[in-house]
Amino acid sequence: MSEAVLDIEELVVEFGSGPTAVRAVDGVSLSIGRGEIFGLAGESGSGKSTLMYAITRLLPPAGHVVSGRVVYRPRTGEPVDFLGLEGRALQELRWASMAIVTQAAMNALNPVLDVEAQLTDVLRAHGVGENRNARHERAAELLSIVGITADRLRSYPHQLSGGMRQRVMIAMSLALSPDVLILDEPTTALDVVTQRQILEEILEIRERLDLSIVFVTHDLALLFEIADRVAVMYAGELIEVGDAVGLRDAPLHPYSLALRASFPTLTTAPDALSRLPGAPPDLRALPGGCPFHPRCDFRDVVCEARRPRLIAMGDDPEHEVACHLHDTSVMMTRPASVVAANEARR
Repeated sequence: MSEAVLDIEELVVEFGSGPTAVRAVDGVSLSIGRGEIFGLAGESGSGKSTLMYAITRLLPPAGHVVSGRVVYRPRTGEPVDFLGLEGRALQELRWASMAIVTQAAMNALNPVLDVEAQLTDVLRAHGVGENRNARHERAAELLSIVGITADRLRSYPHQLSGGMRQRVMIAMSLALSPDVLILDEPTTALDVVTQRQILEEILEIRERLDLSIVFVTHDLALLFEIADRVAVMYAGELIEVGDAVGLRDAPLHPYSLALRASFPTLTTAPDALSRLPGAPPDLRALPGGCPFHPRCDFRDVVCEARRPRLIAMGDDPEHEVACHLHDTSVMMTRPASVVAANEARR
């Protein structure tokens, strides 16, 4: 991994308080490299979006960070803990250093204002552009970055396609040239042709602006295509982190393996697709031990009793997995068939 631009350290997020509090993110630690595309995958309810809202300080009122740090490392100057910023200091740094395009972003534009009014409002609020003409030129430049012509500045949201509205929101997030851009499900509800166009533009933006992108999605196959590294979340925890190619070719966690096996290829027979049984756990009543064990084909007695820790694999220290199958300090009484199947996967 390249030099880190963002370090998340043991982050814990809860909703509510007291004994009824629900822990939505549980001790997540990861680093985002400068200039990389980092993918975050998992089922709905795994904690992906909550993690992103926590690091950008956009949690709804019921949510709060219990502990941890979010350290932003600018190109020049001292590192800054985002969680320690308040008021004006947070406002000035957040959009300039780390911006986010939230879920359902293409429905987030104000329907009674044209595109230029909404883009220039962002610029004016952050003191970009000394006059109206300068802000107009910057707004046109932002649209050009995402492949939209300047004549669309006068368009209203209802006059734009879904893909164009999504592009406008991405353009708005780039207004202050952030170092980190977070995209939360940016291609959801778009047709496959528009999805492909958006993805190509995201790759071009990364190269053109030299920024880091955190791409959040439930589509693991998509991340294998565009991301440099990928992390998989389950029940508020990271369960596997590694190079995208390595995770695609040899996933180590049974959940990652099941996710990979659930999407088709051009040569996949319809009856060859696997289905992950069960449903994500209720965060209010997590099972003991490994939270995935009720759905796991490789579970053992120890999986029900002990929670696995995220450990680095010996042959690839940047590939980490939280599974007793790969922890040599844990003795498992697995049948020979399970051992053979696990070795075949590796």
